[in-house]
Amino acid sequence: MENIMVFDGKMKVRTGIIFFMPIVCFAFCLIYYLSLVFSPISGHSGPLGIVAVTSHNFDNLFIILAISGIITAAALIYCLVIIARLKELNSANKIIWIIFLSIFAPLAIAVFWLVKIRPIEQ
Repeated sequence: MENIMVFDGKMKVRTGIIFFMPIVCFAFCLIYYLSLVFSPISGHSGPLGIVAVTSHNFDNLFIILAISGIITAAALIYCLVIIARLKELNSANKIIWIIFLSIFAPLAIAVFWLVKIRPIEQ
């Protein structure tokens, strides 16, 4: 029995949600951090103010980044499974995709979905 993945409409939508979650998580972390730094309530200005806000909220920022990293790792592993099962890619292209995904993980996962998964016709 062959290991073939069937990408119907529902499967494409589900993988799209999974593959765009790392971008959403890291964007949320960036927006949260920028809202902390540029908040008028914080009253801090200049580099020392940024350091003070960062050190005061380090626990929250670390937790958000850790959750984002875990979600990205899970999506990356799922991408690697899909790459291994795609018959249309030769081994050289698979290695290029794996290297690209490993270096630019959050953005590359979304690019992989846009370029390889979405156009698949079943």
